[in-house]
Amino acid sequence: MTAPNPVIPTGKKPKWKKILGTGCLGVIALLVAGVLMANYYFKRAVVEHLERKMADAGFVGKVGEFDYSIARRELSVRDLHAVPSGTVLADLGEVSIAEGTIQFVPDGSKEIAEVKIRGVESAMGSANKISIHPGKSFSAKDVSLKNAKEFGGGNLLKITELQVEYGIKGLDLVKVKVAELTAVKNKKGQWNLLVKPVKELKFRDNKIERIGEFHLEVESVKVLDLSREGEARTMLVKKTIRARNINSAADFNSKILPALQVLLGEVKSQP
Repeated sequence: MTAPNPVIPTGKKPKWKKILGTGCLGVIALLVAGVLMANYYFKRAVVEHLERKMADAGFVGKVGEFDYSIARRELSVRDLHAVPSGTVLADLGEVSIAEGTIQFVPDGSKEIAEVKIRGVESAMGSANKISIHPGKSFSAKDVSLKNAKEFGGGNLLKITELQVEYGIKGLDLVKVKVAELTAVKNKKGQWNLLVKPVKELKFRDNKIERIGEFHLEVESVKVLDLSREGEARTMLVKKTIRARNINSAADFNSKILPALQVLLGEVKSQP
């Protein structure tokens, strides 16, 4: 009987194993690539939805870096730039946002539950933090609004806190804490602050039916007279104006307007 030839290890895998291994690696690679592509296009779809939302708000926007968490249904964006598409918001100029987070509702739709924004800059001013719950509330911290160029273009308002809560027929709460208000008289003798009776209640150019509670705190006022030489003078006022149940323009004019006129009258009478 002839003895079987011994099998001598060669260190090489049979050809069919090589083919199978290569095939498995190829399938895995395709699966990974498919997941990455699906993830990218899904994120892109969310970003495009956000850009459409900006368009609905009157802006042509472009998102720079972004990331989306499916588990948290949260979109993070950085380096966002938007330009007003119409004349209503044209004075804002280009708006830039350092970073923001958009939280979508957990029911699987593309509706936005909350927006958090940091580092907002525009031609009209800036804000450190902004939080928006669509249809429910709007808040901001460390906000600066600028004067018009004819009044020097410096800060008009330094707001430490702004809070607005929406109600069924209007606003349940409007609360503003002002760290500094700058009153400016230009070279023509005109003041930047004019308080006139309102014809209708509005918030961000939208007509509202009522304001449940109005709360305004002013810590200090800076007075600058551009018609003569000299530095601006700052005075502490620590003035608080409160009013409830403002259901018409007439209510605003009777409950809030007189206190504002007194405050600005004191500012303008400073030597």
